[in-house]
Amino acid sequence: MYKLRTMRRDHCGDLLKPRSANDQRITRVGRILRKSSIDELPQMINVLRGEMALIGPRPEMPFLVRKYEHWQHLRHLVTPGLTCIWQTEKRSTIALEHPDATALDVAYISKASPVFDCLLLIKTVPAILASHNTH
Repeated sequence: MYKLRTMRRDHCGDLLKPRSANDQRITRVGRILRKSSIDELPQMINVLRGEMALIGPRPEMPFLVRKYEHWQHLRHLVTPGLTCIWQTEKRSTIALEHPDATALDVAYISKASPVFDCLLLIKTVPAILASHNTH
């Protein structure tokens, strides 16, 4: 998955994403890229290559996937996406690594359709512009 580097190379590893704008791992330029979601743009290469979809569960960090309960692996039945229910509706209230976020991914799988995908794509624009809880 392609992304623009927003964190110091020596501070990445198996740590959860930053929880505050003052996280010391994020570079100055990285703060701007994350706040504007520009760091996600290179993932369009993954979409064009067929490795990701526009809509689908957000790719998860491998160290978290290793801790999944059996039901959480259901999210892997579909191609990962740039945006999802969590991104458009729960980004500021549920941590992406929380099982409730995975439950949203499983719910997406049962609702997936071209119309629902278009609705999520439309909802993504204001979610990005609002940039709530983006660090």
